[in-house]
Amino acid sequence: MFDEHWAGTQEISWTTRCSFWLWVCYCSTKCGYFWSKQSHHRRKITKEEEGWYTCKAKNAAGFSTKDIEISVKVPPCVSNESRNLTIALNSTFTKECYLRGDPQITSVNWTKDGVLLSKNNTLVIRQVMFKDKGNYECTAKNDYGEANSSFWIDVTGKLYVVVYVIYQTFNLTKHLF
Repeated sequence: MFDEHWAGTQEISWTTRCSFWLWVCYCSTKCGYFWSKQSHHRRKITKEEEGWYTCKAKNAAGFSTKDIEISVKVPPCVSNESRNLTIALNSTFTKECYLRGDPQITSVNWTKDGVLLSKNNTLVIRQVMFKDKGNYECTAKNDYGEANSSFWIDVTGKLYVVVYVIYQTFNLTKHLF
C-alpha cells in the first residue's frame, strides 16, 4: 500500500471522503479486518463500510496519503423463513427465495427432500397434491460461499372419489333368442 519506508509507521489514520473516521487505525486491510488502536481489538469490516478511504501516515521520514477503495465481497444471504406451511390440495403454491450477495449470485436451486426441482429463485407447484408434502430448501451460491433456507409443506384437503355407474338397459329376449 505504501513504500517500504512507511512499514514502521506508528501514526496512521483513516478518513472517508465525507468525514473523519472515529479512530486511528493501522494500515492493514488484508483479510477484511480493521484494527482499532484505541480499543486494541479488530473487527470484520461490513458491507456498509464499503467505499473510498484515505490512509494518512506520519513518521520520522515524513507524511504521506493514499486513497484506496475498499470493496467488501460477501457470501449469499437467503431470507430464512424456516417454518411449517399448510397448503390446500389442488391449489397453486408459489414461493420466492429472497436473496442477495456480492458478487452476484451464481446459482439458485430448489430441492424437495434433497431432490432438485428447479434452478431459479421462484418455486411454483401447480395443482398441489398429497405427494408434494415434504421438506423444501432454497440454496444460493456465489464465489464467496452459499446459504440456504428450508421449510416443511403439509397438504390438507379432502380426496373425493367419484364413481360413475352407467346403467344400460337392453332387451334380453332380443339378444338371447
